[in-house]
Amino acid sequence: MNLAFSERLFKCTCTREFTQESAFTKHQRSCTKGKKRLITALSKAKDLLGSVKRP
Repeated sequence: MNLAFSERLFKCTCTREFTQESAFTKHQRSCTKGKKRLITALSKAKDLLGSVKRP
């Protein structure tokens, strides 16, 4: 894809690419792969924080 210097490329975690921020934002709301990835990351963070012993 050939983009002008002033154009930004928005990438979703599901590997889709968007040139318009509004289209990217709308896609993020319904992207199941992105939601699954976020849930997994939050779960891992919760496990790590729970396993840290407090002094």
